[in-house]
Amino acid sequence: MVHNECGCCRADKEPSSYTNDGIDGNTTCDQEGDALIQKCICKTTCNCCGKQDKSSNAEIFIESECESGATQKASELLCGCDSSCRDNGSVERNRCQTAKVYKESVELIQKHDNLNAFVSIFKENEACADSCGVAASNNVNNQPLYNMPISIKDNFCVKGLPTTCASELLKGCCFDIEATVVERLRKCGAVIIGKTNMDEFAMGCKNEYTPFGRVGNPIDADYICGGSSGGSACSVAFGACAASLGSDTGGSVRQPAALCGLVGMKGTLGRISGFGLFPLAPSLDCVGVITKNVEVNLCVFNAICGCDEKDVKTAYAANLPVNPRVALKIDSSVKVGILEESFIPYVCDNERNAIKRCEKALIDRGYEVCRVSIDGFADISPNYRAICCYEAYGSFINYGGMYSHSEQMKNADAEDIVAHKDEHFGSEVRRRLDYGKSLQKGEDKHSTYLRAVDFRKYMRKQFSDIFERCDVVVYPTVMRNAIRFDDPTRYDDTFEVVANLIGCPSLSLPFGKDNKGFPLSLQLTANTLREDLMYKLAFNLEKIAKQ
Repeated sequence: MVHNECGCCRADKEPSSYTNDGIDGNTTCDQEGDALIQKCICKTTCNCCGKQDKSSNAEIFIESECESGATQKASELLCGCDSSCRDNGSVERNRCQTAKVYKESVELIQKHDNLNAFVSIFKENEACADSCGVAASNNVNNQPLYNMPISIKDNFCVKGLPTTCASELLKGCCFDIEATVVERLRKCGAVIIGKTNMDEFAMGCKNEYTPFGRVGNPIDADYICGGSSGGSACSVAFGACAASLGSDTGGSVRQPAALCGLVGMKGTLGRISGFGLFPLAPSLDCVGVITKNVEVNLCVFNAICGCDEKDVKTAYAANLPVNPRVALKIDSSVKVGILEESFIPYVCDNERNAIKRCEKALIDRGYEVCRVSIDGFADISPNYRAICCYEAYGSFINYGGMYSHSEQMKNADAEDIVAHKDEHFGSEVRRRLDYGKSLQKGEDKHSTYLRAVDFRKYMRKQFSDIFERCDVVVYPTVMRNAIRFDDPTRYDDTFEVVANLIGCPSLSLPFGKDNKGFPLSLQLTANTLREDLMYKLAFNLEKIAKQ
């Protein structure tokens, strides 16, 4: 009886894929029922020293990565390096692995320095402290984010690093609080690499309104990577981080994810705590997650979601993690609605065709699919803009003591700073604050804002009716894919902002590429607190996209 189980990774392969004593070929057991301890020809990398080894000498644990892509720990096969790690137990081995993760991330950041993805980076001992703490508690196996390199958008407060919101006004400012989501990542043993570039105060969709230099798309640096969480998407796209946290007020996570070929999601309003995040428009702001695939995205989401006494918006959300065994499952149980507005002329041919391919693929696989439509589609963006700018102006006035952290603004009043905005802010922030002020204090006197609030109620009612017919609505994330920085075309954000208006969870997923190699995308929006259905469909569509 021939046993084809690899002693390294436990993969079941053909005998010719194995070596026995360094010789390729078939090997049979002397006795039926005895499994051969054979090594496949995959690379085996020592967690301690990073050395690749195919020997069977066993002294410390290694991790093996098969040609098939499977990665598992193999206690039987160990490197044999002379590192002092082996004498200090598993804690020291884990510390070495954490340091390696950090160094690899920093090397990639330096290699792609021209993209301007990061604004600050932790020192090694600071970045690795949380993972080492988890290792010391012998709780590594219970922490799915252990040793995962993660970056944080620069409008989240992170102890030990400045929080500037990509504005000269807050240059060098450090705050003595930490965002709840960052605390939760630390407790899971994640390696927080640093803070990422963004549009100033999260106002922008190209990540060009920043004193740290515009963020280029890793596919082609002359093209936009999207905004305002462009640095977050960029850091994941070129491989420095496995995940990044961003803020999403009107697509600021999903749009850059779409333009960089990544998975970007925002949860239901209040599903993830916003404590420690600088507010832009509180009724629209959501924390979002950017990753390379759906499974990791769900893993990070589960780690940071749930109630937080420091954020009243989370009071109703409860601690409802999504069960990955249910969500990450191949089946056709989700009812899908294809938004008719996906096919309007303003949507580019590539994005329209992606929706058509998606619709056909779902029907072919037995999904229940219907077409849905919303009234007032053209009014979504202007009404969103009224709410966003109205609340943004109020947020700046109500920031209170945040300016006291800036030496140049130490004794300034928030009203005075906004009144003299030309001296303190970039062009996009000034433009939005001007509009917000006119809605609050001009002849308008709140009427445009109140009409926008009524429109939002109307949109929520429409989507509530739609979710009676289907579980998830599918439509493009963007109307066109990445453009050059010097392209004067205005980026239409209608598809991106609608989920923020209605407060529902939404996820952007890569679905093919155009003829220039730039990614196309789908957007999935589910009813409030139904991230489970959204992730389930996303997981299945991800598999379809790879076929």
